[in-house]
Amino acid sequence: MKIVPPAADNPGEITLYVKGFRGRGGDEHFAKWYRCHSHLVRSHGWGERASGYAWDLGTLRPAPPFGAALHLAGDVLRARRSGSLPSPWRALAVGLGEQGVWAALRLAQQYRDAAHAARARAHELAEQLRGLAQRFSLVRVVAHSLGCLQTIEALHLLDPAERPHEVHLCAAACREAEVQGKLDVLPAGRTAIYFARGDLVLETAFRALSRGRAIGSAGLAGGYPGLVSLDVGEHFSFFVHREYCRRFGRFALRFGVD
Repeated sequence: MKIVPPAADNPGEITLYVKGFRGRGGDEHFAKWYRCHSHLVRSHGWGERASGYAWDLGTLRPAPPFGAALHLAGDVLRARRSGSLPSPWRALAVGLGEQGVWAALRLAQQYRDAAHAARARAHELAEQLRGLAQRFSLVRVVAHSLGCLQTIEALHLLDPAERPHEVHLCAAACREAEVQGKLDVLPAGRTAIYFARGDLVLETAFRALSRGRAIGSAGLAGGYPGLVSLDVGEHFSFFVHREYCRRFGRFALRFGVD
């Protein structure tokens, strides 16, 4: 987990991009967000300085194809009894199906681990934000997916003077009931929550795993003074969740300077 600074620099202002589930560190993994930021520098007057904050839980690796091996062994035994040849295609089909099941189970477990880490390791992000508040006159946070949950949890650990001046939450992968008691830490009048009902990742995988709709696909049901909830579905085509890094510049709200 680290902050990755690009070459551009503006000593008075910084934007921190917080990636979500299975986000990786390194400049190359923030390249799309940095390109989007360059557009916002021109269109919104944002400062050029931008950094990326990522927490990586590892790579989803394929599981050993135990089922395929057992099926192939059974085919060999049956072939010996009948004198026919075993079918490698059947073993391959079983193996592919098994890999899909294992992948789904591993993905679900990694999501649960990531959701836990978003809360348990929020103090690390809070420490980074505390340091940025001491160095820059304006700190802006743009968070995506589970990065939104970690951002809310981190801000809850900070004193008001240490919190960012502006927050943008994109496709928040958390239920409103989980965070409604903590939304008051977000800067009133300078917080935008972007959601899209066509976000299939949140409407299928998240909904199945968390037994509820995510803020990033349903918006906010309750009223929270000073927080803007914006439906941005019209800016996406079929793919939504992973496209925020490309489309954010099209709908990012512009907040005035105090």
